[in-house]
Amino acid sequence: MNLYETLISFLQSISLDSRKKNADLKNDAESSIKLLEKIKTNSDHELALVLKQDALFFRPFLSTLERKLDRYIIPGLNSVQSLVIHGALSPSILSELFPVLDNISSLGQDVQLRILQILPIVCIKYAEYMQLSLLVSVLHTCFSLHNNRNVIVSNAASATLRQVVILVFDHLDHETSAQRINNVLFSDLLTIFSDLCALISSGNSELLKVNGISETFGLELIESILVNHHHLFERTEFQDSVRKDLLPIITASLASMSNFSVALRVARILSILFQHHTASLSIDVEVILSFIISSLENSEAPWKKALFLEVLRCLFTNSELIFIMYSLFDGVEGRKPIISKLITSLNRIINENPSMIGVGSRVLLPDFIDDYPSGFSSTLTFEMEKIIGTFTGSKPEQVIGICRATILKTPCIEQFDKQDPPIIPAAYLVYLAMCSLVSLCKSTAEFVMDFHKTTSNTEFLSLLHSLQSNEDIKLYPDTYPKLKCYYGLISQNWTAFLVSYSTFMSCALSTELLKFSVNSYVKFICVCTIFRLETPRDALLTTLSNKAVPSILLTGNLPNNNSNSVSNNGRLSTSTMFSVEGLKEAATTIAGMATYDGHDDKQKTFSLRELIFLRSLSFVAQEVGELLGKGWKIFLETVDKADIILNRSPSSKHLSTSSLSRLGSSHSVGHEGKAISGLMDQEMISYKSELSELMLATSKYDDQPFMEFLESLLAVLTSSCIDQTNNLTVPQLPEERTSISSRGSSARLAANRSISGGIRLLRKSSEVFYSFTILEVISSCNLDRLSNTKHVNDIWPLISSSLSDIFKNSTVSQELRIRAAKCLANILVEFCSCISNERTDENKKSQEQFLQSVSLLEPSTEISDTTSKNVEYDISSIGLEALALILETVGHNLFQGWRYVFDMLRFSCAKCSDLFGQDKGAKIVRLAFSCLQLICTDFLGSLDMDNYLDLLDTLLVFCRQEKDANVSLTAVGLFWIVSDTLKNMFSKSDCSCTYTSLEELYLFTTTKRREILPEVLWIMLLVHLADLCENSWASVRDGAAQILFRIFNSQCSNLGINAWASCCQLVILKILSSQTKLAKLALNSDAHDEDAEQTSALIISGIANVFSANMDMLLKVEGILNVVKETFNFMRNFHNGKYQRICMSNFKAMRELAFHSSQYKQKSLIFNELVELEFENWISFCELSLVNPVIAGLPQEGLKLLVECLLYLLKAYRFEEDRLCLAITRIRKVIFYEASPSYALDIDFLSSLQEATYALLDCLIEDYKQEGLVVDIWADILFYAFNEEKLSRNSLPTFICFSKKILEQVNRITEDKILPMLRNGVMSHFFNSLLVPMKLKYRCPRPSRINEKQAPIWTIASSVFVDLTTNCFVELERKDALEENGQLEALFDFSVKAMRSVVFPDINYESVWSLENTYEKEDVNCIKVLHSLWKPYLHSSSLCSQIREYFTVMCKGSVQYQMRGTEPMVICSNEIEIQKETGYSYFPSTETPIANCRPQVAELCYSILLEECQSSIEQVRQEVLLILQSRICWSLKRYMADRLVSGLLPLADCQKEDIDKITECISSKPVLFSSSVRSLLRRAYYTMNATSVSSNMSLKIGGLTLENEDWTGI
Repeated sequence: MNLYETLISFLQSISLDSRKKNADLKNDAESSIKLLEKIKTNSDHELALVLKQDALFFRPFLSTLERKLDRYIIPGLNSVQSLVIHGALSPSILSELFPVLDNISSLGQDVQLRILQILPIVCIKYAEYMQLSLLVSVLHTCFSLHNNRNVIVSNAASATLRQVVILVFDHLDHETSAQRINNVLFSDLLTIFSDLCALISSGNSELLKVNGISETFGLELIESILVNHHHLFERTEFQDSVRKDLLPIITASLASMSNFSVALRVARILSILFQHHTASLSIDVEVILSFIISSLENSEAPWKKALFLEVLRCLFTNSELIFIMYSLFDGVEGRKPIISKLITSLNRIINENPSMIGVGSRVLLPDFIDDYPSGFSSTLTFEMEKIIGTFTGSKPEQVIGICRATILKTPCIEQFDKQDPPIIPAAYLVYLAMCSLVSLCKSTAEFVMDFHKTTSNTEFLSLLHSLQSNEDIKLYPDTYPKLKCYYGLISQNWTAFLVSYSTFMSCALSTELLKFSVNSYVKFICVCTIFRLETPRDALLTTLSNKAVPSILLTGNLPNNNSNSVSNNGRLSTSTMFSVEGLKEAATTIAGMATYDGHDDKQKTFSLRELIFLRSLSFVAQEVGELLGKGWKIFLETVDKADIILNRSPSSKHLSTSSLSRLGSSHSVGHEGKAISGLMDQEMISYKSELSELMLATSKYDDQPFMEFLESLLAVLTSSCIDQTNNLTVPQLPEERTSISSRGSSARLAANRSISGGIRLLRKSSEVFYSFTILEVISSCNLDRLSNTKHVNDIWPLISSSLSDIFKNSTVSQELRIRAAKCLANILVEFCSCISNERTDENKKSQEQFLQSVSLLEPSTEISDTTSKNVEYDISSIGLEALALILETVGHNLFQGWRYVFDMLRFSCAKCSDLFGQDKGAKIVRLAFSCLQLICTDFLGSLDMDNYLDLLDTLLVFCRQEKDANVSLTAVGLFWIVSDTLKNMFSKSDCSCTYTSLEELYLFTTTKRREILPEVLWIMLLVHLADLCENSWASVRDGAAQILFRIFNSQCSNLGINAWASCCQLVILKILSSQTKLAKLALNSDAHDEDAEQTSALIISGIANVFSANMDMLLKVEGILNVVKETFNFMRNFHNGKYQRICMSNFKAMRELAFHSSQYKQKSLIFNELVELEFENWISFCELSLVNPVIAGLPQEGLKLLVECLLYLLKAYRFEEDRLCLAITRIRKVIFYEASPSYALDIDFLSSLQEATYALLDCLIEDYKQEGLVVDIWADILFYAFNEEKLSRNSLPTFICFSKKILEQVNRITEDKILPMLRNGVMSHFFNSLLVPMKLKYRCPRPSRINEKQAPIWTIASSVFVDLTTNCFVELERKDALEENGQLEALFDFSVKAMRSVVFPDINYESVWSLENTYEKEDVNCIKVLHSLWKPYLHSSSLCSQIREYFTVMCKGSVQYQMRGTEPMVICSNEIEIQKETGYSYFPSTETPIANCRPQVAELCYSILLEECQSSIEQVRQEVLLILQSRICWSLKRYMADRLVSGLLPLADCQKEDIDKITECISSKPVLFSSSVRSLLRRAYYTMNATSVSSNMSLKIGGLTLENEDWTGI
């Protein structure tokens, strides 16, 4: 409902229901209704504007509520709510409305809730009109309802009261922000705030007329006002009110602190005041904070401390507040150092009860592994104070330590619903204190580190000097005061921070808390380092170092360790704790708390805690490495010690579970081993990665920081890498390093001396990895710095001599030798980037020395024991890997010293197996080959001719090695790259001479090594490949053959005669000779060597391709035909069924040669000899494949190649006819070869073999004019395609598509030569072949979906038969050769056979062919054409013997339904036979006759018989009459036999149609009415009249019988 409908409905109900006593109410309602009627068409907005101007309109609504009419109260309130929502209420009515609402507020829950809904809306809509009197009325109503006993109403009133207060203050805040100060409203709200405070303080308010209010609720109201309008309270008037009215309440509450709920809300208000009003209330804040400090130091209840600590946590989180407080207190001389005192108090809380938090346990408590923070950075995913605890129980769990289980799930300051204080775990107080310190460190680090990064070093040092001298400067006016604040806090309180952090990180913590605290500690160290506070820095680093590598780990790994080495009892000496002079001692002592354990078990491996501390050290070095100075030594010593422990640790690390049985908690044990192992692996990986990054960062250091780092590194390196061959003794105490501090307890000094004295004993000779790694990384990162002359002269000679002496000395331990070799290799690889490609004498000498140094990593041949073999193997591997990296980096710059490289590679390949065994030898071969492969692919241009000889020899060594087949095979492939490079070096395409023997070639390469020509090297390369074709590994043989012929095919197109002659003599004949020997050995063995077969096949194909592609030049080479003959002999020797691959290669090779011969244009005598040689070889292959014996399983691809080979030979050379006949004889065997495994259906498309055959036959027709020969082959193909075996259900048809092609072409081919073909029998052969598909008819293969619209092939064959027969007639008539009775009789005989095939479908056609389309039109046309063709010649004496057969076919084809097999139609030759036939009755059958599916053919045959029974040719007429009478007899007999069984049933349509034809024929041809026919008619009539029911058929037969009763017949 809209506004109008709501109001009119209410007013009308009042008007109708009001009685006399409420007459005034009725009048008011009617007046309001009239007003509404006037403006009812307006919108709600316009309606509201009009109503707002008329105060009288609202009288009915107020009167109804004022009189408390029950049934109108709720509707009236609804109407008022609608008016308020739409802003239609007149502001002048508010003073009347609020008292009315207050008056009815006692009527019931529904009314009260509706009032509470209306009041906030009024405050929103009419905030500008809410003066004090109205506010007091509204608040009075809300307070009254708040005190209602109904809980629902009370809670709703509380919420409404907060909302109303916030709304009016919001309005004032908004007006103030908009600089529209409403003094009246300002004064009213100030009065309201003061009265609220008075109400809380005294319990009553004269202004609000409220007696009594819950103190907690009042404080919540105050909190709501302060939280939402703290800007408003920055005004002096409100600050005075806070100081005068609110702070006394706070002070009183703090003094008592007896009620938890009140204390909680006071704490929240304090937090707000600290956050926003510290500057304006500095004195009061100082008093309150002093009280808090005193409370924290006294034995207050834990929940009170928790509340104060939660307030402080919020305070320390606000960096701006810290700065303000420092400016007000700590930074002002004479004021209390509040922040420092707070830090001291927090420190005392942390160290107050160390046993309750598990100090010294070194245990990680179970917490959320999934939330495990990774890494150290300036920011983490969330802050430490935001960790959500899980503690909710009424009694704390027996957990010693700090984790989520000891942290409150809901902080005390947020537990509004509790009246009684919660139980506070002791660890929770420590956690809160630490959160405050961590927050302070965080804000300090963020500011200082960011400022340091954005400020130049010079400017920062200047500022630092000013800070140290406590000067005020005008530079950086915004940031310098903050910098001064943080510098003062750190320099004044770093000892407290150190002790607090040390204690906290030593207790039992969850992983996330440990990470947060360590992250903060690291930032604190960074800040101290940036501020150049060396003493705090060293003390902090020492503490962190001792926690990363605690003494328990060192003593646990020391031999004969003394349990008294650590005598600290886990407590600190308060006399030295805060002494600056004793801080280094304190740092070590504090760290001892983390390592102390009362049990005797000694831990020997790192736990997750130590790994976290190690990572924190690396982060410090990353952040402030350039500023560490002498602090590097602490860091490097720690990492060096850690390296010892890490090397002793097992590969699968687990968390140390030190005994904490005294703690009595199941949670004292760390996480499950598997999860912790994963975390430790993660930390270890990160630690190593960060160390690497740290070393990389040294390249960005300035010279002075770098030298400081280098000096520290060398000091540590010297102490670690002592002479391990001497006997080790425990160092004497006076000779040990002095302690970090000259002061300290005797127990600490004894412990340190014991640990440091045992380090050298502890370290084995194998445990110097860290020092080597640092040396490598520093060398790598500082190449530009170290390549400076002064650095190279000082450092490089020392490094190289030291490392070579180590790994060449067999008395040194194997691990150290291997590591030294690795270090040398790594440094060589790094330094090689400085090699220049300038061909100067200095560079030549430098490269010679450099590669000679690389060759030092070659293994020694004098190896005595297995251990030495393993070391030499590792050194060899390192050397080869280094060589590979050097080649990858600067191989293009090397031009001198290659002989060292090739000697090293050949040595590694040839000797490694003898030195290291088969498996390791294979690995060395692979490493060496990777270098060789790199040379061949990228750096051949850097070699001279002398180096190429070494390269070819090296390649051959790798190809012949038997350790790794893949290496040999890939090495063969590299010959291709080398060949291509050498070929491009030729000064001309041909060789200077012909090289006829290998001895000559080898002699030339050894005597003239420096003057060797590229052509000689190239031929030598081919000879090497030919040698490899005899390799024992088949893959190597095949690869060598493939590469060799690939080189011939791609690089030899421009070779001259000398080069080709050399290749033929030294390469091709060598391959043929070697392969012949290998193949003969294979033939003599029983086993079939498929690999040898594959190699021979590749060689055959390759030689054929070479001859084919280079025929022009090869035919000019002397003796080339002898090479071809040798090749053909090789091919024939292995052409048998045992070697199918060789057979196929032979076919392909022959086809390739024949094709290129057909393309060859320059005919010559030697070319003709070559083609004749190819033809003879082709005949031989056909004999070997298809004649004696037949090779089974030749694929069609091979047969196609044979056919194509003959085709190209026929095109290349004009062969004699006898050669053609011989070839065609072989081709017939190819075409009808049935043992091929690669058969494919060819109904729609020609197979590849058929395409080749078709092309060959076309060539015989077009080029050789052998049409008769081709037609004869075609006839054989037709016979083959349509024989019964091919078309059986278990066979697949073939040559169908080819047959279609034949039928399409035969008319054109035979057009001019049909008569000679008829005379020589070719056409007779072809006619016989055509009769096969004509006879099969519907059994022929059907067209597929691709050619489904094509006519069946038998119709095409019928058409071709008719056309060819017609053409024969035409030719015979044109030549007047019709008297040649032999041809005419033969043609008629074929026609009769064709007519029989056309008329009669095959008996089984139903199961093969769908008779939906029988294509009888084509058959009808065929019958008409043939009959019209022969009709004029039926009188010929040569045809008389076939006339009866001719018309018999017509007769049997004229039946309208299919004849049953048991009742064949008998064609009588005279009347006597007809009479005899009428005497035999047919067997009755109830089977329904099957209609002839070819009615047009039957009709045509019948019409021809009727026509010819009146022929002018007597013989024809007599024969036809007898045939027709036989036909009539058969039909009548069949009819009578069926009627005897069927009785009154009607005849089948087809049988009825047949009888109709018979009766019509007898009626129209009286000459047919013989005595036999009449007898059958009479019998048929009697059969029909056996029943009393007559039919049309009985009338017809009866009429014929009576009509011809007196006719005597013929």
